[in-house]
Formats: sequence, C-alpha cells, structure tokens
Amino acid sequence: MFIQAKRQGFSFFEILIVLTIIAVFTTISLPLLKRVYDHANGKILQTQLLHSIQFAREEAQIRHMPVALCQSKNNLDCSGNWLDGQLVFVDENKDGVVNSNEQILTTIQTRANRGLLRWRSFPSKRDDLLFLPTGAMRSDNGTFWYCPNTSGLPTWAIVLSKTGRARVAYPNKNGVILDAHGRLLQCADQQQMMLG
Repeated sequence: MFIQAKRQGFSFFEILIVLTIIAVFTTISLPLLKRVYDHANGKILQTQLLHSIQFAREEAQIRHMPVALCQSKNNLDCSGNWLDGQLVFVDENKDGVVNSNEQILTTIQTRANRGLLRWRSFPSKRDDLLFLPTGAMRSDNGTFWYCPNTSGLPTWAIVLSKTGRARVAYPNKNGVILDAHGRLLQCADQQQMMLG
C-alpha cells in the first residue's frame, strides 16, 4: 500500500498569478508615489525658502543694514542655482557680491534634490534679493517658482512685494500661475520651448 505524501508549496500557475497581481499594483502605484514624492519635495523647498526670505528680511531690520539672499553652491559666494542652496550676508555696498569685509549670516542647504527653482525680479534682473534696513526690497517685486520637472507648469510660486512680504501662490482654475505683473510663469525657457 502506497502512502501518498501531502504536497507542500505552490504550483507554477499560482505563482504566476501572484506575480501578475503584484506587477499590476506596482504599475498603478508608481506614478502616484512619484507625485507624492514630488509634492513633498516641493513643500519642503517652499518652507525652506520662505524661512530664508524671512530670516534675511528680519536681519536687515535688526542690523539696520542691507542684507542679501542669494543662491550659493559652495556656501562662500553667490554662485550655482537656487536648488544648490542659499547664502544670507550683510551686503554693505549693495552689489550682491560677498566681499571680504561683509559678514555671512547663514548658509542654507536645500533639501530638494530635483526639479527647477526659478527667480525673476522687476525691474532689475538681479540674481539676489536685497533687503534694505526698513525690510523693503531694493527691487520693485520678485517671484520664485518651482517646477517638479523642466517641462510643464509650476506647482507653486512665492511672490515678494516691494515691502519684502512674501505670499505663496498656487495654480488658478486654468492651471497656471501669474506673477505680480500678470505674466505667465513657465518651467521651460523660451529658447527651450522653441527648440522642443
């Protein structure tokens, strides 16, 4: 008399079904996870940038001296792009350059590791924000905007008024963000758009 051993394990067909279900769920969830990651990355950057702006403005008022906020790749001078990090320093001669006699107040390492952060000021096309002892900005106004990728539209903007106050703007019902002068904020440069 044969005693039949009880089989343990799964058949090839059962394993194939489980792997197919896992593949379907992964395919559905990856784009959602990327959007969640991009949103969190952008929110962290927005908070850091708002704190940097507020710090520079307050330091100008406290010290009764012009204070600049600029992009900094090496934490020593104004260089690189805004995602590399920022530098806040006393800018006595208001030139947007860290001179040997000017004190660096703080450096900010940006935690965002992807996307594009752009800056535009009016009327001058300065690469830095200069806060006067009153807390007002040297330029008329300016706008930062964040793009999770280099094409498409920005997900948020920080609009700075002449008084130095910042407000956050999000896409309107048409999905676009306009700066303080009503101009469309775009992720791609005009030259890139023409080439693409």
